[in-house]
Amino acid sequence: MLGVALTVLLGAAVAVPATALTRRLRRRPAHPRPAQAARAAAALAGLLAAGFLTALLALVSDGNAMMEAVPLGTPPALAPTWWGAAFPLVALAVTAGAVAGWLRHWWRPAGSR
Repeated sequence: MLGVALTVLLGAAVAVPATALTRRLRRRPAHPRPAQAARAAAALAGLLAAGFLTALLALVSDGNAMMEAVPLGTPPALAPTWWGAAFPLVALAVTAGAVAGWLRHWWRPAGSR
């Protein structure tokens, strides 16, 4: 599941700037400020997910070190918890932004005008 999430995250890291560049080249108007805030929340959620994945992989990459770090509560052992604790608030902001975006027609399905 983490591999699929990473693939989606990397795809979005390429697609979002490409879409912004295409919009700029076609001289389309910028999205409203609330839509930009929703996109920023989505970008922050992606960064948090990448940070969580990195911290988790660093923790479980060496089983012996993990078994030593977890009971001691070292920062590498606690990092996935920190990243994960910040995610629910950002996920709520992304959800609210997505609902508002579809209701206010900030975004359209691909290919529609």
